[in-house]
Amino acid sequence: MIKFSALNAADEVEACDTTKNKEELKSDAFQRYNSALAFIKNKENDKAETALKELLLHPYFDFDEETFSGSDFFNTPAVKLLTSIYKNLGKVHEEAGSNDEALECYLEAVSSDKTDITTWYNIANVYIKKVNYSLACDSLKECLNIDPSFWPSIDTLICLLYALGDYLSCLHLIQHSLSLNSKFERALCVKEEIKKEDPFLFKNFRWNEGLADLSPSSSTVILKEMKYPLEKKEKSTDCDSALIPLL
Repeated sequence: MIKFSALNAADEVEACDTTKNKEELKSDAFQRYNSALAFIKNKENDKAETALKELLLHPYFDFDEETFSGSDFFNTPAVKLLTSIYKNLGKVHEEAGSNDEALECYLEAVSSDKTDITTWYNIANVYIKKVNYSLACDSLKECLNIDPSFWPSIDTLICLLYALGDYLSCLHLIQHSLSLNSKFERALCVKEEIKKEDPFLFKNFRWNEGLADLSPSSSTVILKEMKYPLEKKEKSTDCDSALIPLL
């Protein structure tokens, strides 16, 4: 009995040491992460990049995914911290103009948190910079799957669909946006452009009552229309809101 008790006590001590070690690693990892955030806040992005890359190698992240069940793995503090590291490292790379590295980090982040709407939007912006408008559209649609009223995605996606000449999808999104806000100038402006360029499509589109007759404010601006992948032309319309610069 005494021998078994001694063995049990030894096991308890080992388990206690393991738990203590994990807590120490967790505390150290979060301290290092906060230090990296301080570098970002102070616009010291080179130091932030170094700190975040070193943090990815921290022993706190030496875990076995197979020991977790289902969604538990993605809800652990370690995975959540790892996701935040990739998001911030992606932003640092993006601000430095390293679009490929930024994209890689953002995609790592959404692989563990597919509901992060901000990261999906960042992914879309990187694809736009890389002149890959098709994948940018896909990323913006992911945003709208998460939140159909996420205006930054609605705004940018209307521009992209129009620029790519996908007028039918664009009209659907315009109708959706006007059902949320009937005075949304971006949608009203592009709606009038499509009406001029493809009157047959516009006339036969199934508009909700009253939306087809809405008009933008009267003010001449220059619209920047882009045709996939590189062509660009300028045209005038009566609207007081220019399209988002996509380059």
